[in-house]
Amino acid sequence: MKNLYLFLLVFLVLFQLKAQNLDKLRELCIDEVNLSKYSGELSQEELQNQIAALGFRYIENGQIKYHKELIVYDCNTGNVKFTAVFDQNRLEKEFVLYESKDIIAKKIIFSKNNQSPNVDLSLNYKGQEIPAYPVGKAEIFNAGKLSQVINFKEYGSLPLVTNYNANLKKTSEGPANISGDIQGNWNIAKVGEWKNFNNGKLASISIYDKSGNEIAKKLYNNGVLIEERKNLSNGLIELSTFFANGNIKENGQLKGNTKIGSWKYFNTIGELKEQINYLNGKENLLLVFGENGNFIERTELVNDKSELTKSLQNLSSVYKYQSYYSNEKLKSEGYTSNGKKVGVFEVYDERGNLSEITEFDIEGNKINSLDAGTYQKLKIKEKQIFRELLVAKTTHPENLNLINNIRILTDSLSIDFDSLMASYNYVKDYEKKYTSLESETSSFGNLANELNWYDSLLAVSQDFNNEVWAYSHDLFETELALEKQRALNIMGAKFSSLTERHTSIKKTLFGEKIVVMNEQDEIYEFVMEELYPVMNTEISTAIDKYEVRSTVKDFSNLLKKASSIISQPDEKFQQSLQNTESVQDKKQLFLTVK
Repeated sequence: MKNLYLFLLVFLVLFQLKAQNLDKLRELCIDEVNLSKYSGELSQEELQNQIAALGFRYIENGQIKYHKELIVYDCNTGNVKFTAVFDQNRLEKEFVLYESKDIIAKKIIFSKNNQSPNVDLSLNYKGQEIPAYPVGKAEIFNAGKLSQVINFKEYGSLPLVTNYNANLKKTSEGPANISGDIQGNWNIAKVGEWKNFNNGKLASISIYDKSGNEIAKKLYNNGVLIEERKNLSNGLIELSTFFANGNIKENGQLKGNTKIGSWKYFNTIGELKEQINYLNGKENLLLVFGENGNFIERTELVNDKSELTKSLQNLSSVYKYQSYYSNEKLKSEGYTSNGKKVGVFEVYDERGNLSEITEFDIEGNKINSLDAGTYQKLKIKEKQIFRELLVAKTTHPENLNLINNIRILTDSLSIDFDSLMASYNYVKDYEKKYTSLESETSSFGNLANELNWYDSLLAVSQDFNNEVWAYSHDLFETELALEKQRALNIMGAKFSSLTERHTSIKKTLFGEKIVVMNEQDEIYEFVMEELYPVMNTEISTAIDKYEVRSTVKDFSNLLKKASSIISQPDEKFQQSLQNTESVQDKKQLFLTVK
């Protein structure tokens, strides 16, 4: 029986070969069905295990190629693995891949000429990667149930992918680039707009760039848009949410899940109601808008707590609150924390007049109130006190610079600094008094403080500021006196140097050039009798150190010119000097010497 079975099988194959009228030499797939093993030595079961495929192939230019129908079997089970149709080694018509016996996994239609830059599929069979060009509808199954449909377009358009759940309801749909082996799992890279569904209703739409990155997403509820996200640069996300009527509800940016920058909030008819600026995850600025579009409330986080009263400085977050009338005039002003009023609140009428002053504790409880007239007087006193302290604080660094300059000058003049300054520790005294006064101002805003308390503090502040200014004047005069002393020392030293040089030159010229010597004497005498006394007077009457320094600089330059002329007499210069009368004109004449 076994030999008869083998004979019939070979006969059937040879008959099929002849019936095809193939125009090229084709071989039976002898590496799957080896003719030498039809000798009867194999049992029927062993023979079945040897069968991997029954199809046709041929050799062309040394390469194995396929033509017509190919049926591939599983050697272990004998079940069909896939069926394919070839036309000159290109897949044609229907390709069917089986998951198990009679259970289809994929069903694809191919056309050998439908190449596409968006599709890169191939049949991996016997070591060959045979190009596969699908067209039309491809169906993918899971456990025998349809799970995916891909419509491959003609002329290179993007394929449309539709996914289904176990109940055959659509879950997602969109275009994609597709690649991989047709027998295995495909790589589906989403591109463009993808729709996602829940129970057959639109749940979201995602937008993908050419690299498959999601750049935007829209969320829907019962088919109505409720949220839109756009992925921006640097990891930021622009988020918009919507009301059921389609109007925008809010818009702004996220970093992770944290709101940053400016966010806008709208009502159901699309009018802007609030604008909030977020900084470090906290509300930094809140604007509330009225019906006419003007903002009616402004709430801003206080970053510099030094402007707050001492009782408010210990709160974690304090906001400056302002409300406005419809005509944009201030209605109320004060501070809030955790949504409660804290500190002093001022209320104004529509004409801008202060009408009500109320103080709240840190729990938001009302503790004091004051009439407008008295309150305004207190605020004036506060400003006056702050002004006195500000002037003193501004003057203080200048005083420190003066003290430092005086120390340098006393060192250069070999004067005892401490004796000159009367051993007064200005810095320590200033810091003690300023700190004390500044601590007193922390009670500003306490409506329990009476007017005479402010008057007393203002008087002390004025005295303190006057002390700082008086000491500043003393320092200025001391520095100026030391600058003058140093200037006179410098001028005296330079004049002595000129005298020595003149005496040396006179000894050299004596008995040889009487005329030249007379000319040198004339120049020296001008410096000694006219220039030096005049510039000494200029220094003595100078009103600031800069004038002193400028005079010393001019004197040094003039002496340098005079020394040059004494060394090398110039008849033309001598004649000009004789014709010049005023000291100032003579000074200018010296400055022209090169």
